[in-house]
Amino acid sequence: MNIDLERPGVYRRISSFSVKSEIPTPRIKELAWERKSFAYLDLGDRRNASLLTRQVEDFCLPALIGFNFDEKLSYADTYVLAWKTLKERGFPVVKTVRKVSSEKVATSNLVADLLTSVYDQKIDMVDVRDTMPLDKEFVKIPIAEVGEKAEVLLNLANKNGVDLATDGPFHIVVEPNNNWYLILLDIGKVRIYKNPRNLTSTSKHDNRYYIGKTVMAFATIQRNIKALRDARNLSE
Repeated sequence: MNIDLERPGVYRRISSFSVKSEIPTPRIKELAWERKSFAYLDLGDRRNASLLTRQVEDFCLPALIGFNFDEKLSYADTYVLAWKTLKERGFPVVKTVRKVSSEKVATSNLVADLLTSVYDQKIDMVDVRDTMPLDKEFVKIPIAEVGEKAEVLLNLANKNGVDLATDGPFHIVVEPNNNWYLILLDIGKVRIYKNPRNLTSTSKHDNRYYIGKTVMAFATIQRNIKALRDARNLSE
């Protein structure tokens, strides 16, 4: 299916998922959010380490709206509370997050087994990339099923008062047993309302736009990876 995001007001459909190609009004700090979140492995070359240490910066700090705090939370405290809230509301997030310092958190490392692969709509759009362990399985995922799971995520966000990230609302995780799922990985870019009913209709529209745009991006990524594997004689 050819997807055209350049024609305003035109709808394109993937499974039950439709997206209007009208770019939402940018949020405050939108330009800052275009910068890549910092992520560090503080464990040297031990890539099979189970924890990933993340630096929490002002431009990738979760927004907790309507929550009452007795004292000002550190960046790390805010990140951990946002993660706990998302988990309690049923969102797919990493299994563990803990505070390391006022500006660092340690999270589950999804690729600790050196086999599991995590697909990012931005990183995987580059022309040249290394092959990932489960590329051959990722390209087999029906994009219509990605759209269906994205629709579930959209409804969950709109029902539970969560304004998702604009530049990557979800990633795709593919496990060694060939299971795959969507996950909210960049939670430092979300807004969470204590009262879900306070999520505005504009935010709900934005959630639909950015989730739909991500589904379309993954369709392109699949084609790119297939072409890459063909060029490297890796296709089955």
